[in-house]
Amino acid sequence: LLQAILSDGSFDETIESELPIQSILSKNFATDVLLSLVLPNLVWRSGGLAAALRKLSAATMFSLLSHHNNRPRRDADVESDLYKLETLLHLIPILHSNLEDTESTTRELCCHCLSLILEQISRNDFQSIWEADTRVVDTLYPRLLMLLDDSHDPVRMATCTALQHFLRLAYNPCEEGPTCRLGVSSLEEITSSLIIQLDDPDAEIRRHVAEVFTTLLDIQRSDSNNCDNIAQSTEMKSKVIEMMDDKFRTAFKSHRYTQHINSLLENILDLKKEISQRNDKII
Repeated sequence: LLQAILSDGSFDETIESELPIQSILSKNFATDVLLSLVLPNLVWRSGGLAAALRKLSAATMFSLLSHHNNRPRRDADVESDLYKLETLLHLIPILHSNLEDTESTTRELCCHCLSLILEQISRNDFQSIWEADTRVVDTLYPRLLMLLDDSHDPVRMATCTALQHFLRLAYNPCEEGPTCRLGVSSLEEITSSLIIQLDDPDAEIRRHVAEVFTTLLDIQRSDSNNCDNIAQSTEMKSKVIEMMDDKFRTAFKSHRYTQHINSLLENILDLKKEISQRNDKII
């Protein structure tokens, strides 16, 4: 019933009403429903009925997050509790666990839900979540990499989108020490897993994978002048770019489909020139 209501366009008109009671509803509705109704039914239990309930609950969560992310915020003072740390610490682990669900639709929906969450939260919030639940976040990208080989293509494409948002939050070449969550070795593992998918016969899969690489390369374009340690940032970027360049050139020789690889190699060449010019200015 809730899923049907959320799919009805009239729900948006009600939730966005100017009436005071509706402002209260729009502020707390999604969080209350997720914590009290949806999350308990996403916990794994054996049996076909439980599997069907998890799928419906994942669909409901996706609808709630989508409606919440897309609704206009007329009042800056009316902030939802949905993306507060204490709520996210409940949401992310349960989505993480359902990435291994036996139902492909549930896996796909949970990837989409993770993407919606990661798209909305700040890097500082993400770091707080990582510190509060290190095990869950540390194992998130390895689990996403496993889903790149999922037997259902929609799951694989949803995984690519989730990886894009994860990389924007988890990797920052300006950071070092314990706050630098993804180092060169982690990025090499991610690159190695992704690059295999660039030889997939499905053009849509190849396009989604190429977009993840484009995101990773875009991060390298960030302005090092805003970093506390410019030299360290430049060195980190150079290592990542050299690693990717080496792997793409190897893949170019062995893959059947090289259009995206060739484009990414050109992008890497441009990045090398930019970093070299920045180094010259520093010197």
